[in-house]
Amino acid sequence: MVAIKPGVQSRVRITEERRLDRPKALSAATELLVGGSRPCLNQGRSGNPSLCSFTTSNNNDRYVGFYATENTGLVLPGDLTAQVLTQYAGGSFFGVAAGDKTLASAGSIPADVGSMHSGGWGTIAIALRSVF
Repeated sequence: MVAIKPGVQSRVRITEERRLDRPKALSAATELLVGGSRPCLNQGRSGNPSLCSFTTSNNNDRYVGFYATENTGLVLPGDLTAQVLTQYAGGSFFGVAAGDKTLASAGSIPADVGSMHSGGWGTIAIALRSVF
């Protein structure tokens, strides 16, 4: 922490940042993070929030599913390990959750369905490739 005495002006050196082409930068980040497969987005209004199916191209990817809900009672699919699970609180905040699992081999990943009290929901599913 830096203390500045009253009446003393501090000088801050401002450096100019290079502007990146955002779509290209985001695309490159997506390729890096998810190993060539695009994040899969899904939404609905029911009691069955679903992570959509997609195809991976690498063995031993880490499958991660993110949830946002507009009702209580969210239960993640049984094959996911819950990393975060906060239930919806009306008038305060949406429900949020994240769960993951290791995928043994590349290929088609089927839809993964959880449950909740009927309401609105949105999900994102991605497969992360290890770089180690």
